Amino acid sequence: MSKEKERALKELQQRRERNAKKERISNGFDPDAPIIFYCKSCGGLSDLITKTYVVSPEELCEECKKMKEKGWLE
Repeated sequence: MSKEKERALKELQQRRERNAKKERISNGFDPDAPIIFYCKSCGGLSDLITKTYVVSPEELCEECKKMKEKGWLE
């Protein structure tokens, strides 16, 4: 395993642990607030979109997206 991949996987584990401790914000309280989407891999913020969005939200945060592009994330 390359040093870069090893470091990325270690950072992913740290993000998962850190984000597991954070309380998620509910999208239902403020009708004018943007909708918050969380990364399906690490649980971090992946996208903020207005309630009238017409595009699909990002499912992965930037770090996880880069890992997926390299084939390090399934």
